[in-house]
Amino acid sequence: MTFVIGGHEYIITSDNYIVRQDQSGYVVSCNYGQLPNMTFVIGGHEYIITSDNYIVRMGARRCELAMVSLQSMGLPISWILGDPFIREYCNVHDMQNRRIGFAKSRQY
Repeated sequence: MTFVIGGHEYIITSDNYIVRQDQSGYVVSCNYGQLPNMTFVIGGHEYIITSDNYIVRMGARRCELAMVSLQSMGLPISWILGDPFIREYCNVHDMQNRRIGFAKSRQY
């Protein structure tokens, strides 16, 4: 699995939805309805990732935020959009014209 990786730790932890942080990651409530959507703006378009796509159930009573900070790795602020983004949006790579397109995924 590829997490949403990036951003400053402050951005990831700023909304007080993190229950705690441990060696595995950011532990959050398993009640997805309590957690807000995340919005990324790419090329002037808003792309919304819902909590059911950015929260990963790690057991019967443990859920984690599917993101980590690049700051903790000593890297510059940037974003790598992984599985949570791909679950929400199909990615079409047009290599000839050097562009990427996104379309809302069909959820099953």
